[in-house]
Amino acid sequence: MPNRQHRICSNTVTSINGFKARNIKGFFWLWTNLFSIIKSVKKAHGCFECISCIVSPVRVVMISYRTNLDELTAYFKSSNHKKLMNFFYINPKSLALFTSNYGIIMINASIIKTKKLTQ
Repeated sequence: MPNRQHRICSNTVTSINGFKARNIKGFFWLWTNLFSIIKSVKKAHGCFECISCIVSPVRVVMISYRTNLDELTAYFKSSNHKKLMNFFYINPKSLALFTSNYGIIMINASIIKTKKLTQ
């Protein structure tokens, strides 16, 4: 079982992802695969928290916290992430995706700044 201890490391990465079904094909794909995606993110090495929110029947937002950028990059290479991206590239009108990744930089114990990592 992954370590779920809440902590702020000097190199913690926060990833915010959104999924939106744009048509019936995207809707069925989203609801067929959503829970396996959430499960794979939660089980991924380096992920110490994953919060998923069903915004509407066609929209989901997920926030995950990882110990470092290398762990996030490793997840991008996983079979579950490749499955998602493959569907997205083959069916660009069926599913909309967004992602933002932020890193926490510790200056000292009293000052914490965030830095946008990817666009």
